[in-house]
Amino acid sequence: MKRKLIKILVAMLVIAFVVLYSFNLLSTSFVKITVPDATSEFYVNDFVDVIPETEESWLVNYSTELYDKYGAQLVLTTIDSLNSHTWNNVVDEIFRKYELSDMDLLVVFCNDTSQIYMKMGDKMETYVKSETQSYFISEYFNPLARNGDMVQGFLTLHKALREEIAARIEFEKSYSQKATIITTSFHDLDLSSPSSFSGRIVRTSFAIFLIFLVIIMVIMLDVQKSNRKKVTKKRHAEA
Repeated sequence: MKRKLIKILVAMLVIAFVVLYSFNLLSTSFVKITVPDATSEFYVNDFVDVIPETEESWLVNYSTELYDKYGAQLVLTTIDSLNSHTWNNVVDEIFRKYELSDMDLLVVFCNDTSQIYMKMGDKMETYVKSETQSYFISEYFNPLARNGDMVQGFLTLHKALREEIAARIEFEKSYSQKATIITTSFHDLDLSSPSSFSGRIVRTSFAIFLIFLVIIMVIMLDVQKSNRKKVTKKRHAEA
């Protein structure tokens, strides 16, 4: 009897735990994610006040130059807390509210977790791969932040990201220009001219044919000469 009572109590406790946990998840999911509007600087939205004005102006200028030259937006935002939401949902909401798009990269720092999160547009993912996000954070931000120099961590991470974006775009431009030059050169060929590319092919093919013909003739003459020697030896042997 006691065993049955203990089993019933344990089962009730488990059910109560599951119900409370599920209720907590549901209540959290239905809580609206509130994201502050972007600041007038836009490229740096420091809602936690961890970046001094001088460094903030540097970052804004760097991002402005990046956009003016390549059309890519690199936005840094700091928030105090995720407010019980998942970081994916919070970052997605910031990305949506700031009307960022394909060529944009959002960097979010959460003061409560001391973590950096990133989200980028589809086109930007061809320049900064999703799998390299953790590398950039661990290589350029975390070491400085752990040593108490978070501001320098932001500057270093920002520099590494914009240099990566610029290098990838420049490479893409260079590749595209080379492809255009090759295509244009091919279309500009005068195929009816003897000095054109096709004329050179014809002359080369004819020269190869003549060489091949000469080789065949030499082989045939050598075979004939060999046969004559065999006939001559045979006659001498019969005599």
